[in-house]
Amino acid sequence: LGGSDNTYVLQKNGETLSGDSMSNHSEQTMNKGDVWLIPSMGDYNDLSGSVVQASKPVAVISGNYCAYIPFAIGGCDYTIEQELPVKSWGTKYHIAPIIKRTKASMIKVYAAEENTQLYKNGEEWEFLTKSGGKENQGGIIHERAVHENEGVQPVTVSSDKAINITQYNTGYSDDKVISDPFQMVLIPVEQYQTEIEFITPGVSNSQDIYRENYINLIYLATEDGTIPEDLEFAHYQTNEYKWQKIADMEGDAGLKFADSELDESGRYYYSKILTLKDPAGVFRIRGKDPFAAYAYGFEDYTSYGYPASLGSRNFAVSDTMAPRIEFESKFSGMSISGKVIDEPEFDPENRSNLRYLYLDPENSYNYQWKENKDPDFISSVDSVVNWDLEVINPFKQAEAFVVCIDDAGNSHVEHFQYYSTADLSIRKNSDDWSYICRSMEPETKSFSLINNQDMDIYTDNLKIKLKFKDLAEKKKYHGFNIDTASIDLTSTLLANEERNFQITFDPSIGKGRFVDSLGIEITNGDVKIYSEYLIKVRADVVNPCIEADDVNFGNTTIGSTSEIREVKIFNPSPEKLIIDNYSKTWDENVFNEKGTITYITKKTPMEIKAYDSAAFFIEFSPKEEKEYEGKIYFYSNSGEIGSEIQIDPYCRLTGKGILPDNVEENGDDYSINNGFSLSINPSPIGNKSGH
Repeated sequence: LGGSDNTYVLQKNGETLSGDSMSNHSEQTMNKGDVWLIPSMGDYNDLSGSVVQASKPVAVISGNYCAYIPFAIGGCDYTIEQELPVKSWGTKYHIAPIIKRTKASMIKVYAAEENTQLYKNGEEWEFLTKSGGKENQGGIIHERAVHENEGVQPVTVSSDKAINITQYNTGYSDDKVISDPFQMVLIPVEQYQTEIEFITPGVSNSQDIYRENYINLIYLATEDGTIPEDLEFAHYQTNEYKWQKIADMEGDAGLKFADSELDESGRYYYSKILTLKDPAGVFRIRGKDPFAAYAYGFEDYTSYGYPASLGSRNFAVSDTMAPRIEFESKFSGMSISGKVIDEPEFDPENRSNLRYLYLDPENSYNYQWKENKDPDFISSVDSVVNWDLEVINPFKQAEAFVVCIDDAGNSHVEHFQYYSTADLSIRKNSDDWSYICRSMEPETKSFSLINNQDMDIYTDNLKIKLKFKDLAEKKKYHGFNIDTASIDLTSTLLANEERNFQITFDPSIGKGRFVDSLGIEITNGDVKIYSEYLIKVRADVVNPCIEADDVNFGNTTIGSTSEIREVKIFNPSPEKLIIDNYSKTWDENVFNEKGTITYITKKTPMEIKAYDSAAFFIEFSPKEEKEYEGKIYFYSNSGEIGSEIQIDPYCRLTGKGILPDNVEENGDDYSINNGFSLSINPSPIGNKSGH
């Protein structure tokens, strides 16, 4: 118990607690969420300097429902503040003046250890012989930051051991400035930050606001004593922060702190007051160098003040190592189990233990802690914490940044990603089955499954599927069959990996065009996380079929006629092929027809038996030096023109007319021609091997 000689605490058993001996103390067993209210009693009673110790982390909030600061100075006002734990205390503090006040604030200084030397503006000031305890007995200093005859000015207080300072705004009667008391714990330089976010306590569109709202900004000025260009202020407006340089807002640098311990560049800290125009606003400040900010404000007969933000690193241990994360990812990141281990793992004397474990809210999406329950651990006590992440919607992308920070401020971030739609493709390594006769044997073609992304795909079930394959579901079967034995689908599909597999088509399914969709399905457990049909496969089954030979006459002298060449039409099917007409495309002025095929009409068709062929004879008589081409199309019962359900109903003719003694006839120097003569041998040649 601290405070004055008259201070005592009435305990639940009716006894009073007084004196500052640790042997004379009060105990309470508390469960999570419990509050223990400790009221002090007696004339001019005060709990300042009291020591609170606990076996697990607790928050300590101090205050007064009717404070006179200093004694006998009105007015009576409510004050409250959350105290900083001793382990977060530092050795240097900046005390900035409160706007408009003509007298300095009151301060209280506490030592974490006995025999602590204090300095003010670099000069020896006081010596604290005790840690806490009663006022004016060596453990607490309670006075104005600056003596009244020195005027209002910023003050630097430092020490050789950890200390704590609370600043008190005085009552209205102190200097007749409209302002009421508040208490504000100060931030040691060691806990300054490079970015903060804060709000004012007013309520929008309400009378519940403070008329005046300010920020005392403690920052490191440039060598020239000006505001750094990188120090910026933002007001949240129209759904975004509107940033501006503080140097552009108000060019005045403010008041300089005296300090004998400067860095090599000789830069000083300054105190600058910013006026907040929005009484119910949200604000941010950022800069390259760490800074501190204190928010406060006034209204008639009331006031507030608190640090806008502060760090709370543990300086009681020599922990300079960040925590590490171990994890196991399942189902391509849909489920992740891990644990945080604070370092040094095997040195508990210098390990600060885990303070925070959370998902970065600005950059994480579609991930949550398993069952949306935060990891269970005792902050600053547990050194190992288990956690589980899960994707919220498996059909959407997800990204998580797991942040862990130990009590000394060392941090580590682990990044996780989940791809809901895997970047997969299937490549055909050959053309479709195109035209195939029903009588032929099943034909197999090769395909490739490709992982196009730079990450592995983990799954407990990857399946290549056809849309019309599952007869159990009474879907139409289209003759295609995946050879599952041709590909391993049980192991992890590595980044950018290709795996070949085979599909067989059975033409015995019947005549017609058969099309199916080929795709990939990925499931993890009972959850389908990917299902996509990527390409189509096609086969045209014809019966009967037709295959017509092509002829290349090579080089032929102008004015002469080539040797008669034989053209065969083959029926590779088990049914009779009936040719009932034909059409030809060539230049009739330059070819010399040898006989005709005009007797092939719908009235007098040509019939070719199963697996048999017929022969035609064509002459080539070029009229000039050029390349020629010709084409004959045969109409048959294998399909109509343009139906694309025949194999090859075209006889393609090529040749080249050359000058006499130009090059050797029938050489390889030829292109396409269309000056030909054709005759027909109406007697089919029943020899399949002659095709």
